[in-house]
Amino acid sequence: MISEFTVPILPFREWKYLDAHLIWIYEGVPQDRSRSKVTNFFYTAWYLCEGEVVFGVGAQKLVVPAGQWVLVPPGESVRRFRAGSTILSISFEARWISGQRLFSSSHAVAFPVEVSSGWLRLIHPMLQRVQQKHPSALNRLPSEVTDYETYAELQWRFQGWLAKLWDAVRLQREEYFMPQGEDKRAMEMRLRLDAQPLQRPFRLSELSQEFGLSPSQLNRIFFAAFGTTPKRYFDQRRLSFVKANLSTSDQQIKEIGFGAGFRYQSEFSSWFKKQTGRTPGEFRRVG
Repeated sequence: MISEFTVPILPFREWKYLDAHLIWIYEGVPQDRSRSKVTNFFYTAWYLCEGEVVFGVGAQKLVVPAGQWVLVPPGESVRRFRAGSTILSISFEARWISGQRLFSSSHAVAFPVEVSSGWLRLIHPMLQRVQQKHPSALNRLPSEVTDYETYAELQWRFQGWLAKLWDAVRLQREEYFMPQGEDKRAMEMRLRLDAQPLQRPFRLSELSQEFGLSPSQLNRIFFAAFGTTPKRYFDQRRLSFVKANLSTSDQQIKEIGFGAGFRYQSEFSSWFKKQTGRTPGEFRRVG
């Protein structure tokens, strides 16, 4: 962990190990105002346009008035909005390929006005673009169909805002994570597995040959970095893909299995039941 006030630097090629991207942005009435307890899977930054919100994250209680920004970490939190409150909400991911999240705080962080000065100027072009292209998206932007030009512009503008947010996190003396001496081969292996189409079977011999290592050496390096083997990691990618499609799409089960690299539905069902204890059909019905 790093807590000193230092400018974060890495070799240019290693910034690719940071997965940081916008998930949604909207302005208006809080989408979850009817629920006091909410679980976030990603970071959320809020600007209180009007009203007030009281946050509870663990034992922390934080009152955020209008005109102030707050960063909420992934996880469970309690929030109570005063009647008539409106927000500008940004949800985003920021984690290293090793799995470590960029910002380490487990509590909500409020930023003084002087620290967050200029953020709205960076945010508004993003907000306007989304309102123009996807006016009804709100927090459903990830499932909206869009063009690459829109996606690229939003992510480019998001990166500029994230740099300012990172500066503010450091000014507040909050902790953040930077890779320190990890085996870069393990990082490259994971990038390689993330890029491999799920339809292609995993072959340890191919991966070993690509990195000039024996299978046992490759497994040892990967396990030391990520706590799992390359084969299990690739299977987890397939499982996540399958679960998401069974839960959110109307695709036939055999088509989902084919997309995950299984030629026969019986083979797919057997693999899925071994992983989850349920058949794909049972999982789809129960959720």
